[in-house]
Amino acid sequence: MITQMRSSRIEVSPVLGSTFQRWTGACSGSYRVCVLPRDADHTVGAVFAPITANLIFVASTPVPGAFGIQGVDVVCKNAASAANLAGTWRTLVAVDSAGLLGRLAWTSDDARTARGFVRMDGEIVADTAEDLVRDHRVRYPVLYEELGRETSGLAFTGALGDGTMSGAHCTSWTSTVGIASAGAVGGGPTLPNASSLACGEAQAVMCDAVSYATRWIFIMLVLSPEPMGIASVITT
Repeated sequence: MITQMRSSRIEVSPVLGSTFQRWTGACSGSYRVCVLPRDADHTVGAVFAPITANLIFVASTPVPGAFGIQGVDVVCKNAASAANLAGTWRTLVAVDSAGLLGRLAWTSDDARTARGFVRMDGEIVADTAEDLVRDHRVRYPVLYEELGRETSGLAFTGALGDGTMSGAHCTSWTSTVGIASAGAVGGGPTLPNASSLACGEAQAVMCDAVSYATRWIFIMLVLSPEPMGIASVITT
């Protein structure tokens, strides 16, 4: 808690292994930077949490489509490192016939996928990899960049609506000519594919950690003839 401060700008940084989720008090939202007027004293709180599931965010630095298969994850690794976010990071674009699901596997030798995906403010995005990129069971859209700033629009995916690789992928991410399939960062069913983007222009990509197998069990609470809420139980 910070009290009686007159600085116009506050910026927080989580220690490695934790993440900043939101402000309380005079600041609000999930963006790590808060600017306050100097005309009064303010009380501000910052909520941090340990990372226990796979974070997913939109990289704040856009890239053209020729980032290359070998360097496909560099964009997200750099973004996560700059934000002091631990984990194994993948760029959520299709690079082969395994599509987006293949990008969420533990390793190229292990077909098992990561499980339990949350966005930067701690809200649950999806339970399984299939929920996220194939079955359209997305609870909250990705929406935020690595520093918690809200964004919108499209991001390269190179995928069809079911998460499989499309025919539009900047020639396997090696060319600035043509177009690539793109998903909506604010979408659920449209997260894998909503439209297309030009390969020759810098575009957003989504980044996903593949470090955890956190399982969420969603239980419908029926307190009357109509459903009244959803409870979520986390097991690891």
